[in-house]
Amino acid sequence: MFVSFTLDPMLSAHWAERKNPNKQPGRVQRFLNWISNKLDDLSHVYEKLLKLALRFRLITLLIAVASLFGALGLSKLIGTEFVPVPDKGEIRIKFETPVDASLEIFTGQTETGRSDYSASIHRLFLPMVRLTA
Repeated sequence: MFVSFTLDPMLSAHWAERKNPNKQPGRVQRFLNWISNKLDDLSHVYEKLLKLALRFRLITLLIAVASLFGALGLSKLIGTEFVPVPDKGEIRIKFETPVDASLEIFTGQTETGRSDYSASIHRLFLPMVRLTA
């Protein structure tokens, strides 16, 4: 550990590759230099905005509070459901029968409805499969 803090920095300073001032930078280096310059420009713009915000602290605070309440007000317009209700593949069928209908009649209706529904599903999605039951 002692060597990593003492000897390595000194050797790195002496063995560093010297740049040739006559050599033109390559395409990748020019691109990286362009990106670096753009980031420096963005840093200057950010610095000016920070100075402006610190000069007008009260207005900055009012804008921040108004943005907070505006976001809270607009959140009512946006759906709050992040996870949709899953489709479990269930179907509900509601039968309306007369008040004096017996249970046998209702059971007959459900069996008829079930077989009709099953046959229509097979006709739509599995036309090549024959129903056996």
